[in-house]
Amino acid sequence: MAPTSVPLDLRSQSPLIRTDWLSSALSNKAFIHSMFCAAAMHMYVLGKASAIDIMHHRAEAVAALSLLLADSNTSLADSNIAAVFSLLCVEESLSSAPYYSPLHAAWEKSTDQRAIHYNGLNRMIALRGGLGSLKTNKCLQSFILWHRTVHAIALCQRADIDLDWVTEQALSPSAHLSHHPGQHNYMAEMCRVIGIEHELLNLVVQLESYAYTVSRWYSKTPSDMCPWALQNAACILECRLLDYLSTISSIAGDSPPRLSPGTPPLQYQRPPSPSSRARIHMLAHTALTTALLTFTICISEPLSRPFYSFHISLISRLRDALQSLSVADFAAAPDVYFWILAVGAFASRGSREDRWFKSTVDGVYDGVRAGHGKIGERGGVEWIVDRAKRCLWVEFVLDMWVKKLVESQSSLR
Repeated sequence: MAPTSVPLDLRSQSPLIRTDWLSSALSNKAFIHSMFCAAAMHMYVLGKASAIDIMHHRAEAVAALSLLLADSNTSLADSNIAAVFSLLCVEESLSSAPYYSPLHAAWEKSTDQRAIHYNGLNRMIALRGGLGSLKTNKCLQSFILWHRTVHAIALCQRADIDLDWVTEQALSPSAHLSHHPGQHNYMAEMCRVIGIEHELLNLVVQLESYAYTVSRWYSKTPSDMCPWALQNAACILECRLLDYLSTISSIAGDSPPRLSPGTPPLQYQRPPSPSSRARIHMLAHTALTTALLTFTICISEPLSRPFYSFHISLISRLRDALQSLSVADFAAAPDVYFWILAVGAFASRGSREDRWFKSTVDGVYDGVRAGHGKIGERGGVEWIVDRAKRCLWVEFVLDMWVKKLVESQSSLR
């Protein structure tokens, strides 16, 4: 059942979907009908179910849930919260996915069910004492965390979730992330050199540990690591990065202006004037935070389609920041700039920003070569990636992309 529910669980190692999620649904009529509704939606897309099936299970779930919530003794049970959450996901899918457009007319006649389920879910979680109190059903706690994180990423804003409880729970990244005994924390050191603020620097250190742990996970190194814990840790890091990004965005005010299409990459030498240093400092933090967030998404969802439609706003924001920066702004640690560029080129593949990142990589390489003479026989992409690998890298996810990109550019020469 739902073998890809945990993106990091490539080997289907965890049985929690069956032991926790499905077993809970079988004992709750509202919950099971909400799952039947989701299944009917999937079959509808495949042409194996009708709109009547979807409407039937949705109505059954809502009716059963109304009765269950009327009982004050059990109204806040995990299975009831799970039913509300499942119905919320159903409403969001039906109202947004284009292949359900034939059903939209019927939905528009009803009240705003999405808002009802969303507000109801928030109220139930609050009455239980917060998301950290949902300990008995690990799937439920994780799914809600993932759901809120994805929505926040899509909107590029703070997640609608309180993470204060995380430090006392097993979901805390520091509770299960591994540190290589010889790890040099190169990325953090380079960020410290260029004056990255302490709060963001701490997130870089956490992400270095996470990247190393995920690399071990992908390499099938024997361990007791739990894919759910790793997936949760990614979401927590993403939420914290979004918090920081929202903070610096509110300080900076408007986003940097977009340049017209075809604007050439900024050259290697462009020393900032004193009056512009504060703005460049802010843009550098914006670019780095956005790249860190994008990198975390990519390495924690290895089998997702090449272009992640829900983080298009991140790719655009990263391009906007980079258009006002050059490697000269990272002169004390240029590898950080090269890493940001490499992440942008990887994450933008298949999107409208793809060409801009590829041309910028080539332009930066040409600028470096012009300023420093011969720097090797390798092409621009390979050279930039070699420098980026010194910072943060997960070979399982990123190396195949590099190979394909090098091959595609070689064929164009």
